[in-house]
Amino acid sequence: MATTIFFLALLIVSVIFLITTISIAVMMLAALFITEVPFLPVPKAVVDASLSLFKFSDARPIFYDLGSGDGRVVLAFAEEHASAVAIGYEIGPFPYLISKLKRWRLRTRNAHFLFRNFFNDDLSDATHIFIYLFPNTVEKLHEKFLKELKPGTQVISCDFPFKTKEPILKHKLGNGLSKHTLYIYEF
Repeated sequence: MATTIFFLALLIVSVIFLITTISIAVMMLAALFITEVPFLPVPKAVVDASLSLFKFSDARPIFYDLGSGDGRVVLAFAEEHASAVAIGYEIGPFPYLISKLKRWRLRTRNAHFLFRNFFNDDLSDATHIFIYLFPNTVEKLHEKFLKELKPGTQVISCDFPFKTKEPILKHKLGNGLSKHTLYIYEF
């Protein structure tokens, strides 16, 4: 009798685990189809380098991470610059939920996450922007930036440069599979 109960409990736990795993996989695949960009976490070295490359002259910087994933860049910026407003845009449901949980756990008051498409919002108040997106999205953003950003707004693009704008600085870091290039622009 005890053996039967044990195997029944084991079966129930296994089924719950399998359903949870499949649900997470389906959410991640759905996010890929919704966003057209897979969730690729930004390495800590990229986050640290980006924060050190931004120049600050505003008393209250307004930072955007477009396609903020799990929120690591937004949260790092918010923690390093307490007077800043740090905003992450994410349309993938799973990474968005993770970022909201991380913000709640860290209690970072100046970090905010928006579950919506950044192409539909006005970004003209930005002083600093970080992007880690595929080339076709980067090019679409270039057009949006030219129309909306005020002079002096700084943009860092990880790995994918704008085709028609020269960066003011290229910063290479890492090697092998963890090699990245940060392209720093001023609009």
